[in-house]
Amino acid sequence: MANFVSLLADDATPVIFVLGDSTADVGTNNFLHHSKARANFPHNGVDFPKSQATGRFSNGFNTADLLAKRFGLKRSPPPFLFLRTLKCHCKKHLFKGVNFASGGSGLLDITGSKQTVVPLSEQITQFASVRDDFTATIGPAATEAILSKSLFFISIGSNDIFGYFRTKHRMPEDKFLSLLISAYSKHITAFHSSLDTLLLNISSQLPGMKYSLGNAFRMTLDIIANPGLFTSLCPDRRKYLFWDMFHPTQKASDLAAQTLFNGSQYYVSPINFAQLAKDN
Repeated sequence: MANFVSLLADDATPVIFVLGDSTADVGTNNFLHHSKARANFPHNGVDFPKSQATGRFSNGFNTADLLAKRFGLKRSPPPFLFLRTLKCHCKKHLFKGVNFASGGSGLLDITGSKQTVVPLSEQITQFASVRDDFTATIGPAATEAILSKSLFFISIGSNDIFGYFRTKHRMPEDKFLSLLISAYSKHITAFHSSLDTLLLNISSQLPGMKYSLGNAFRMTLDIIANPGLFTSLCPDRRKYLFWDMFHPTQKASDLAAQTLFNGSQYYVSPINFAQLAKDN
């Protein structure tokens, strides 16, 4: 499970934009005809309404959905590529938010490239086109007002690390991590205008930006170390941490969303997502 970052600009009730990998993908890869990273087949979605395999890498809702619910939505905003199929009806849906996340993607463009996915750099380009649609529809001032109140959920990085350890001839770990941090900084900065320490530095450069950084590693370890706090072992899917080899169950995603939303600084810092919205 990747770390989940929430960035919130100035003021009020947010429109939600989601970027990331399979931990947040709600069907993006369904629209990539040659993608090898899909989840639009059974038994994915078995606990989703109508047992529909939507492309989520889960038995039901994922963390993006369950966080969005805590901000008053029914689920995550729809995928960008789906909205593009609506043609002239697309723009009104954009104002409810957009999900750009693509299973298999990473901070680095090379991550997932053989699987045909949408890397973070391209997701940011897609966001730029959404911003242009806003501007064409309501003008630059109103666009700036909406985006300054928006929430940006970002869950990405695991696939870069998986790819690194699968590579035989690889650079030293410290150099690789520096490369990831550099890429993250570049993407966040570019995203705002078109880890903890990194985000603190970036927020000081971008007035009005607030953030929450969730520590998925600590959450997962606590569930494993203290299963009695969350669940007990039995065949019920609601009582398992992992849905498959890499992805959490809907129940685990809900626990993660709950912790990100109102958890302590041990799990999410410098403030949790609820405080982020309240402070805004």
